[in-house]
Amino acid sequence: MVSMNQLLRAGLFIYECFRLLWVMGPGGQFGIPALAVYAAPSALFPLMALFFWLDSSRYGVYVPLYMAGKIISICAAVGWLIFFRLNIMNIELSFGVVQLEIMLCGDIFSVAAASFINKRPGGE
Repeated sequence: MVSMNQLLRAGLFIYECFRLLWVMGPGGQFGIPALAVYAAPSALFPLMALFFWLDSSRYGVYVPLYMAGKIISICAAVGWLIFFRLNIMNIELSFGVVQLEIMLCGDIFSVAAASFINKRPGGE
């Protein structure tokens, strides 16, 4: 039987893979500087989520590091969105901003999932 914790770990990995693919591919085509900034350091998040999924007892100690990195990404994205909203000069970026906001929501949920995983010693 699959536990909720195992599903969350698998879900984190799947979300991180889709997120990275979006940032590197279609999302990066909008020319939004925030997406380019998101891309390089974000390559570590799918790997971390994969390790949590495969061997949470061994790599579970890194969940707080994952959460810290996500929180830094969230703060950077929120800062960029505030700056963008205050300086609306380029209307063509509006669609990309919506995409960034959707990714931001996903990141917030991933922090919540990682927090739940972190509360379960041994990952089960």
